[in-house]
Amino acid sequence: MKAIIIEDEPLIAEDLKMHIEAMGIQCLGTYDNKQEATAAAEIYHPDFALVDLNLNGNFLGIEIARELRFRLGIQIIFVTSYSSDNTLSEAEEINPADYLVKPFSAKQLEVSIKRIQLKNQLPNYDSMDIGVYNSVLTIPVTQAEFSIWKELALGKSNKEISQSIGISENTIKTHLKSLFVKLDCTQRSKAVEHFFKISSQL
Repeated sequence: MKAIIIEDEPLIAEDLKMHIEAMGIQCLGTYDNKQEATAAAEIYHPDFALVDLNLNGNFLGIEIARELRFRLGIQIIFVTSYSSDNTLSEAEEINPADYLVKPFSAKQLEVSIKRIQLKNQLPNYDSMDIGVYNSVLTIPVTQAEFSIWKELALGKSNKEISQSIGISENTIKTHLKSLFVKLDCTQRSKAVEHFFKISSQL
């Protein structure tokens, strides 16, 4: 995968660059203005862009992201210190892949990027139908198990899954045990492998 970074704070830009390169993603450059960012996107065709909402003291990041998303079809991950309803509502119109609220961890960044990778591999990821999966499973999974299974594919921990779908970690563990029995596996990695195997057949 290839990415560009649109960030006006050099230290944050460098940190983002270091993290995505550690994941094996090629960073095509860091930019702090619309002209250079859109020109680079047109030339290099990145898979996604990490975009700071509050660029150079205003919300220019939303304007740049709109251009990249709708004209060039580039996935957007917003990086922001702002989480107000008004700001996020405007950003949501661009249909970003994810938001990262500063300060964020390397793991949060990794999950955001994995979500893009999943969407690239499985265009119907967000609207996956449990019935379609159960039609190829020997033992059908419940809706809760299916939701957890999808979160596993993003590389999330039990705590992160708990926060994402709103049930306790103990309940997550119970569902995982049942899911592993139904998938005839004992490891998370095998469950994820099984998820992609089925998905590739759909």
